[in-house]
Amino acid sequence: MLQNSISWTEELGRYMMIWMAYLGAALATREEAHVGITAVVALFPPAGRRVLEFFTRSIVITFLVIVLVMSFTHLASLSIQKSSAMEIPMAIPYLAVTVGLFLMAIENVLFLIGFRWEPEAPVEGK
Repeated sequence: MLQNSISWTEELGRYMMIWMAYLGAALATREEAHVGITAVVALFPPAGRRVLEFFTRSIVITFLVIVLVMSFTHLASLSIQKSSAMEIPMAIPYLAVTVGLFLMAIENVLFLIGFRWEPEAPVEGK
């Protein structure tokens, strides 16, 4: 009985992990939880850190938009191909990349919209 596993469960699990990775990356972007190299940033004064942060976010947005546009082209070619076990269009698992990139780009744009050039004043008691 245990030798006859359901064939599509492994494939579904794999695709769900891909979706969670890209949705998690978008959430980490919102929470500013991505790993960063703070040793270099710490060398700058607060005003320099703000300029560096603005510049870095702008580069990230540019990269995300370029890869997002390329992912749309890739999705079109994958709509014909079917997955081996579940026989769903391969565009569905790969859509995770497109959705994740889009959400990360939106979060970075929203960050820049609310960007403050002057550093935040320290809160008393902290």
